[in-house]
Amino acid sequence: MPSDPTSSSSLLIFIAEILLFALGAVVVALYAYGAIWAFRIRDALMTPLYRERALWVGVVGVFFTTLIASNLLIRLLDPTNFYLSLFQYCIVDAAGIVTLAWIDTTIKLARRLDPLNRNTFKWKQLRIVIWVLTFLTTGGSLAEVIILRINFFTSPSGAGGAFIAGSFGWVLLGFIALLLSYRRSKDPVLKEHLKWFGLFLLLLFIVDTILSKQIPPFRILGEILLALDAYFLYRGARSLAPFSRVPLEQNALTSSR
Repeated sequence: MPSDPTSSSSLLIFIAEILLFALGAVVVALYAYGAIWAFRIRDALMTPLYRERALWVGVVGVFFTTLIASNLLIRLLDPTNFYLSLFQYCIVDAAGIVTLAWIDTTIKLARRLDPLNRNTFKWKQLRIVIWVLTFLTTGGSLAEVIILRINFFTSPSGAGGAFIAGSFGWVLLGFIALLLSYRRSKDPVLKEHLKWFGLFLLLLFIVDTILSKQIPPFRILGEILLALDAYFLYRGARSLAPFSRVPLEQNALTSSR
């Protein structure tokens, strides 16, 4: 007796959703782990410039942990609820704006440490345009979501609108500016940090623009790449303290007493 193709398809979708939830939980744990390490490294560092970089890594890690965890929970509870969907759009935009602020402060720091004080990628002027466009497109995309009642989880475009036209639309420009800053930097610690930060942004661009579809295979691949991106974030934090982890752990134990 031939098997029912409908039941087979439903079983595959069910298995894919379980796999996606498991992968998402792993990604949440990895981003949280990177954020925790960033804050621990910040407490152990003495140089204010590197402490500030570690703080930014930790803050971005917290936002991405929240973003992915809320995504998992809303999909599990009620993905068709418009208000929960709107809440998720707002978290995405907040994470994008915080990441842009991280890029902006990092490039300005690299310029201050450059003996020639070079205006990398014309960032001094470009940053104004990017910030203005970010707030305009973010506000516009959220208005479109509210007016048209677009659902983050069930619409065919998924989060594509928010990623491409909203707060993440500048990721590629930020990557180019960081790449040029990396090539010009003479500070070995900052240069290593810029390398991992650049890889984080490049992979984020790939995930957000190419893999932001609602098709299960794309979503599974996206979760795998996000796990790798969380590793880049963690390495970005560790690059600010390129020594043994033992002093950091001893410092953390001492400060907790």
